[in-house]
Amino acid sequence: MTLSPLAKQDLSWWITNVDQLPKAITPKPSDLTLMTDSSLKGWGGVIEGTSCVARGRWSHQESQLHINLLELKAILLALQALCNHMQNCHIKILCDNTTTVSYIRNMGGTKSCSCNDITREIFMWRIDRELTLSISHLPGKLNTEADKASREFHNSNTEWSLDQTAFNELQSKLGEPDVDMFASRLNHKTPHYIAWRPDPEAVAIDAFTIDWSHYNLIYCLPPFSLIGKVLQFIQESKTTAILVYPHWPTQFWYPRLLQLMKSPLVKIKMHKKTLTLPHQPEEIHPLFPKLQLHGCLVSSHR
Repeated sequence: MTLSPLAKQDLSWWITNVDQLPKAITPKPSDLTLMTDSSLKGWGGVIEGTSCVARGRWSHQESQLHINLLELKAILLALQALCNHMQNCHIKILCDNTTTVSYIRNMGGTKSCSCNDITREIFMWRIDRELTLSISHLPGKLNTEADKASREFHNSNTEWSLDQTAFNELQSKLGEPDVDMFASRLNHKTPHYIAWRPDPEAVAIDAFTIDWSHYNLIYCLPPFSLIGKVLQFIQESKTTAILVYPHWPTQFWYPRLLQLMKSPLVKIKMHKKTLTLPHQPEEIHPLFPKLQLHGCLVSSHR
């Protein structure tokens, strides 16, 4: 049988790394149990016996993938969101998808290159942390907590994102930010970002629990109801931010905004896709076309 170049590359990787993978017949008892699930809406992960829950939506492109691939990706994202800080311990995974269980147990498979690639990502992630992973099948009727996490989401107000063209124009005029303060895996505008809830790639959770002064320039597109609190944090932390805000001069926070403004405002060209939802790209912001967005530098520095 002739192997494709991709298959040869994959085989070469396993030959190189097989000695690093666990070979114990009876692994040590698990330190925690992670239940995971995927729906066509999103993914969920729950650490058994705790209140630790991670969830997230699929992007529009991801939602078109086969469910087996999404179940494997749910495991990877749940591990990254809930177990990223762990080292040298045993994590037991419970999943209700038999194909996923087979790929993890066998450290890969031959029927789907995409599933094999995600499996390899999972094992590369665990090698970096010297973790042991095991997996068992959990019937769907018993996997209720993870199933709920993969289907039930909070409102979408925290997911609206400035389209990339508008962000690039804003960045070219106001500077390149170090961090996106209100973002997620699907909509962050900078490599480093802060998420609202446990997130696979976020550097921290909940912007209002960290010290903003660690950053030279931050990017903020918060839910509009939080602009007053954001301005307060910027003032108290003595940092500088690119703030995207609606032109609402009658709001209580507007005088403080004018007080902290350190640059001419930039009017953002508004069209139906200026604000987008990554999981639902056809959705139009409910305030369009009356909404006018501005961007500016705000800081308490004199």
